[in-house]
Amino acid sequence: MIGVVEAPFTWEFWPQARELLCQSAARLGETIEEIEEELKGNAVLWVAVTDSVKFAAVGQIFKGSKGAELFIWHGAGDFIGHGCDVMASAEQWCRENGLSAMEMNGRLGWMRRLKDWRAVSVILRKEL
Repeated sequence: MIGVVEAPFTWEFWPQARELLCQSAARLGETIEEIEEELKGNAVLWVAVTDSVKFAAVGQIFKGSKGAELFIWHGAGDFIGHGCDVMASAEQWCRENGLSAMEMNGRLGWMRRLKDWRAVSVILRKEL
């Protein structure tokens, strides 16, 4: 399965997705509870699942200059094996829901895989 999880907290694989998202949260200095709060609002969870969750991503819809856009700020798991498929699913979902663009906070190495994406900025962070 690759796609959107409509009710993540009651989904049977939520504990596995949550564990992956904990890793992403830690890299960004956030907590899983913050992600869960966003998922209760207008954030959306995308996953790739075979026998287990292979990749999970969380995005939030916001109003951009040309209409509604999606910003994916969390992604964790096997990006090489499953991340591009999840991004393709998210892109299709955005088109079907009338969104005008997608942005993503990701690792620099992901740019090699996402050939039709372009870098518009790099987010740097230093904990003090």
